[in-house]
Amino acid sequence: MGILASSDTVCGDSLQHWVTQGSPWREAVRIGSDISFGVYLAHPLVLSLLLDHGLGSSNQAIPSPLATVAGIAGAIAGASLLCLGVRRTALALPLIGRPRELRVTITERPHQPLSSRT
Repeated sequence: MGILASSDTVCGDSLQHWVTQGSPWREAVRIGSDISFGVYLAHPLVLSLLLDHGLGSSNQAIPSPLATVAGIAGAIAGASLLCLGVRRTALALPLIGRPRELRVTITERPHQPLSSRT
């Protein structure tokens, strides 16, 4: 009974922290969501580059199981980095399917009455 009571307290505290502070993975999930379609589109390009430069059957430099793991990891990492770079350019919408990520700084303007606006 004591173990269950302490685990409820730990789970309750963790859930309370999650609700008040938000998920610790929130930003990573948001970025992953933003680039997911672009990664889907870019991974064949990155994979073909990897296959042409040492992971393919004709000029394979490492054993097949290791080449498979390296190809998957390289395609995911390369396509993700490509999308993270492209999403800050004007080509973001046509290439990765998301609007360009802009860094916007909001400056507060002094309040003007409607009668003084032209």
